[in-house]
Amino acid sequence: MEEKNKVLNIAFIYLIIFIPDILLMYLGHVNLTGIVASLTFLTTALIIINRISWFYITALPWLLISPLESWYVWHFQTPSNEHIIGVLLETNLREILELSSYKELLLYILYLLFLLIKISSNLCYKSNLLNKEIVKAKVSSIGLSVLTIICLLLEINVHASSTDNFLKSTSKFGESFLVGTVAKVISAYKELNQISKLNEYKSTFSFNAQKDFQGEEVHVLMIGETSRFDRWHLNGYKRETNPLLETIDEIISFQDINSNWSLTRNSVPTIITRKNPQNETVLFNEKSIISAFTEAGFKSYWLSNQSYIGEHDSIISTYASEASEKSFINTSPYNTSSKYDIELVTKLSEILKSNGSKFIVMHLLGSHHDYNDRYPEQFNVYSPSNYGNKTNLYDIRNINKLNNAYDNTILYTDFIIYKTIKLLEELNIKSSITYASDHGESLFDDGISSGHGLINKKNFHVPLFLWHSKKLIKYKSKKISNAKKNVKKPLTNSFVFQSLLDIANIKIDNEDKNFSYYHMEPKSITRIVQGQYSYDNLE
Repeated sequence: MEEKNKVLNIAFIYLIIFIPDILLMYLGHVNLTGIVASLTFLTTALIIINRISWFYITALPWLLISPLESWYVWHFQTPSNEHIIGVLLETNLREILELSSYKELLLYILYLLFLLIKISSNLCYKSNLLNKEIVKAKVSSIGLSVLTIICLLLEINVHASSTDNFLKSTSKFGESFLVGTVAKVISAYKELNQISKLNEYKSTFSFNAQKDFQGEEVHVLMIGETSRFDRWHLNGYKRETNPLLETIDEIISFQDINSNWSLTRNSVPTIITRKNPQNETVLFNEKSIISAFTEAGFKSYWLSNQSYIGEHDSIISTYASEASEKSFINTSPYNTSSKYDIELVTKLSEILKSNGSKFIVMHLLGSHHDYNDRYPEQFNVYSPSNYGNKTNLYDIRNINKLNNAYDNTILYTDFIIYKTIKLLEELNIKSSITYASDHGESLFDDGISSGHGLINKKNFHVPLFLWHSKKLIKYKSKKISNAKKNVKKPLTNSFVFQSLLDIANIKIDNEDKNFSYYHMEPKSITRIVQGQYSYDNLE
């Protein structure tokens, strides 16, 4: 009976640890090298430890994480990566819990209780797992593990020409759960630790920005959240989600703009800096557009309705800290009814009462799930939306409610942008607004997946709008005319950085005006998303 118990426990550990790999194989992600390596290491650990209780303790980190990774693989059809871990490390627990339903959370708690019972019941077993005659297998297992490590290092060396690329290579190799998790965690921690070092380096960085002022100016960058191109009536959507913006003649709506990433922490830096969108790390050794405007003589502001993690704790916070003044109005997690984006407009109104040229970033909460928490009741136009209640983003039975609630968020964002335009119109000076969403959203368009972080066009095709005051149109008529001619060209939201400098007539070192929506002929680029996929080949 004791021997049977040992076998069942070993089988249980192997099964739980390899569930993510089994799911990946089912979905077509075949990584036999990683699976063989995982089997080798796990079996070696089993033989060396030779005690079921110790084997449980050794495997515990993976036993705890496996259900979470399995959930991610099943919902997003891809393994997690170091960027997902980075998001988790930069996010509080309550915001993480918003991703799951109460039933899924309950199942995980029950699993943890079962796991605790399994470990506790096996602590009493003191006998070895293997007979003395078989212990000799330790030598061969260790040798096999060493051989596997050598093979892995040789494989990694093909792709990694430097220490910096080592973890990137192991992360790609590590689609397998057991081996890959270690590499991804190390990579994420390394990235976060480098943020503070980059802040020290960037403190001495300068764009050497210059501008000849001819009167007061105000330029506003509105960073949208989770907004997809095809839900705006301005872009041809069947529902009238833009009743206010369609009354504004000066709106320029680009038709073929993609975000480079489907995660906010990766996407926003490519909007506000010169960072290469294909660079998979979020780290970059230059300051952002905020510092360029500040150097040029503007007073800069960062207004955000997203949670503030810490001045040097998250990558976006480091850029916000460059502003002359910053305000994070939202103290609530994403999974609660937080402040509405109109609070940013109210804050903007107060700022505009003072004299002087200003550059203002408004980071909206926009269409981030739970959609019903993003707009007041008077904007609950499309129903049923389950307004006032939580709606599971990953339950396809909610598809109609989710789509209706999502469209209501676009209707409300239309209102927010309109109110911002009206505030600038009242100034009667040279002013502009650039609205660019960080990424899109899937809403069971394929009948399978919902949310963002996915690899499909709905996650990357985003709206981008330009608005210019009448005085700026008169002053920059040629550039604005160029922008109108470029609305159908295949571009990305990484052009925002140079475009803002262009319309504000700010000169910086090593600028490239080919990356501007206002250029006569913007640079033609290969559009790569998520660091490796061709956007134009996605479905």
